[in-house]
Amino acid sequence: MVWISLFAVMAFLLVNDSSAVEVTMYDSCIEVNTTSPALFMDCGDGDVITDIQYEAGFGTCDARVCKGESASLLIDVMDCHWNRTCLLSPVYPAERIVRSGDSCYNRNLEFLNIKSYRCFHNATKILNISDGGILSRDSGIIRSHSEFPWNYGDREGERTHNLTLVVHVGKRLYVSALYDVDLGEDDFFNVTSKSTRDLSHLKSGVVQVVSDFNDTKVTFTFHVSSFTQSGKGFALCFKFSATEITENVCNEITIKGSLKLDVKASNTAPQVVDQTSGPETTPKTPGTGGNVEECDKKCQRRQKKRHPKPQGEGKGEKRKKKNDRKNKKGQATTT
Repeated sequence: MVWISLFAVMAFLLVNDSSAVEVTMYDSCIEVNTTSPALFMDCGDGDVITDIQYEAGFGTCDARVCKGESASLLIDVMDCHWNRTCLLSPVYPAERIVRSGDSCYNRNLEFLNIKSYRCFHNATKILNISDGGILSRDSGIIRSHSEFPWNYGDREGERTHNLTLVVHVGKRLYVSALYDVDLGEDDFFNVTSKSTRDLSHLKSGVVQVVSDFNDTKVTFTFHVSSFTQSGKGFALCFKFSATEITENVCNEITIKGSLKLDVKASNTAPQVVDQTSGPETTPKTPGTGGNVEECDKKCQRRQKKRHPKPQGEGKGEKRKKKNDRKNKKGQATTT
């Protein structure tokens, strides 16, 4: 693991003024301070970020007291998915931890360790189950919805989506979940060839064989009840293979991405470029998943906190000027 120290950052600034350090890292930890750099993820042309493994919390990179995440970090990591590039950095001053599996709740988020991320080639092979159809693909990813890992909708009413894959001769279909499948209590996700298999509780990285050599098609079904509590949904990696696959299928169809240090982008919100909808791209606003104009009030408050405006006139000064104008107007009337 690479620990980015303040000394290393300052030394780099003295010898180079480029935007990103051309040093390949696969596991890097940074701490919150006034010069905290950002970690730059880049999957290259035609590839998208599909998996980010990270750890954050209170303490230092070398002495981690407890683990947890701030609201901004949770949002920013989710917004990085399905994009070609993304920047992640702890926010200064440190934000409060809002989700923690131990004693970190409400403490300051003081370090961020990106352990790894993976890139998936050819975004056209990412299939949304709601699009349905009968398709022939060698490999790819089936998503519950395009906004995964954000929760799928809970206001569209009861619905059932089916997507069918044609089985390739002499091959079997192997699947693994990118993250643990997360569904509402009354919702389900299954796959049917000769028999039906439930995938509603499939854990990340577990390999399932869902077709045999003599099958002709495999159908995936996602049902959302009218009283759903929603959930993150699923992103299922699949691959047809003539030989047995024993390891995580997602690792078979993705490659490990490298990290670069971006000094100029330190303490800024992640900058995301969406490459999944064609050559013309629109920068996203962190926390909204949309354009700048779509940023809601909560998002705007977060942006103001990250990028405070320069100190100007206070309320007292403004009130004094207003009273002075009234007094001058009154004197003119009297005269």
